[in-house]
Amino acid sequence: MHIPKKYFQDRFVLLLLTMLIFFATLTALTIAFRIGGERNTGLITEYRPTLGIGGFQKGSPLDIVSFAVFAVVAAIFHIAISLRVYTIRKHVSHVILGLGVLLVLLALIISNSLLLLS
Repeated sequence: MHIPKKYFQDRFVLLLLTMLIFFATLTALTIAFRIGGERNTGLITEYRPTLGIGGFQKGSPLDIVSFAVFAVVAAIFHIAISLRVYTIRKHVSHVILGLGVLLVLLALIISNSLLLLS
């Protein structure tokens, strides 16, 4: 893949890349440190409000680890798409990176709230 020369010279792109990589790493490390311990049995992985009192569904630690994998894959995907679009439209590349930051940040918030419930 051809990397545009001005891509890494754009300050806004560097800011968004830094935020995206930071939040993806923070998500993966937060999940890795919280999942490794004695309390890793019976993690709450889902909430179904239509079930009433039994709305919290328990799952395996693999279900929570999938949040970390999702954050890393989403960051890589958004960076790759942003690289390809940058030569065509610079501002669309900024939007793609911004949406990637939002997506990874939401994954961090949701995984953290699920880990706090269990």
